[in-house]
Amino acid sequence: YTMFMRVGNPLFDDVRVRQAISLGVNPQSHIDAALDGDGLWRGPVSGQHGPYALTQEELKSDRFYFRYDPDEAKALLAAAGVAPGTEIPFVAATRPARNYQGSVELFIEEMKAIGLDLKVKSFDYSTMRAKQNSGDYEGFVFGADGVATAMSHLTVNYRTGGGKNGMQLSDPIVDEWIDRIVSTVDEDKRVKETIALQEYISENVMWKIPLADTSWYWLSHPWVKGYLASPAYYEISFSFDRMWIDK
Repeated sequence: YTMFMRVGNPLFDDVRVRQAISLGVNPQSHIDAALDGDGLWRGPVSGQHGPYALTQEELKSDRFYFRYDPDEAKALLAAAGVAPGTEIPFVAATRPARNYQGSVELFIEEMKAIGLDLKVKSFDYSTMRAKQNSGDYEGFVFGADGVATAMSHLTVNYRTGGGKNGMQLSDPIVDEWIDRIVSTVDEDKRVKETIALQEYISENVMWKIPLADTSWYWLSHPWVKGYLASPAYYEISFSFDRMWIDK
């Protein structure tokens, strides 16, 4: 799951506010609370995509704002003129899944700890997703941005008009950068540019806080052949038509 901030809300125009909110979120606490500790910190591109993703060391470094530092968060909010107790609308789903509800409740407490008062508006999951994808919310929405490829993490999640661009981000620099990446044939250059773009997005906390990568496990008998593992959440039965039993 991912925390989106609505582009167009004046509160989020100041990069210090976005940085403060990110610093107020503890990725490891979300992993512990929602995933029983079995997960990894996540950047703009999921760690499942190997060299295209920022490393755990990079994500946890002082360069970016994924690290947890509520004191620095409060200082940034004060510098930006945000008064303690500032109210922000927060759209979430009434989803029974423990991992979702655990992260929602934790995020509310994390924001309270840095002086932000979230006013929760709950909807069924499909309504929440519709609001996320259309930008029909004012402050935060706790939604999802999972996609199957490294390039989709950019084109679908950050490019203008992307299907899961819940922030409604429309940034010419980011758009041009993404277009350049997806048109690059040389993979080494494509990886390098993807990392550079993620660094830019992360330094500027571009209206989204990715929380964690979930670990997934596949078990099968040794006589099951031909299975092609797919990214988590996507086509769990993918490649069944290519499998065979060698028994």
